[in-house]
Amino acid sequence: AVAKAGVAFFWQGPGGLAPYLLGLVLLTLPATLPGLTSLQFRMLLGAGALPALVVLGASLSEPGGVAVQRPPHLMESLRNPAHWRALIGTAGAGFFF
Repeated sequence: AVAKAGVAFFWQGPGGLAPYLLGLVLLTLPATLPGLTSLQFRMLLGAGALPALVVLGASLSEPGGVAVQRPPHLMESLRNPAHWRALIGTAGAGFFF
């Protein structure tokens, strides 16, 4: 689990840099192409969807899933004092911000 976290943390850097590098590459396309700006935008937008599709495919092909418990009803959750403290803290921080 630690190795997976390290790999994920490492790939944040290249993943954050990749759109800018792709944008620079797209800027080198010849300006004589008709609809160049639209093409550049669509290619960059489409490339941004690729990591999400890879993750979706990997998660669907992963064997075994985690059993998810059904969350309690809203009123049942609101009766818990710990939830009230979290709600007041969150709302108070948003209010004072």
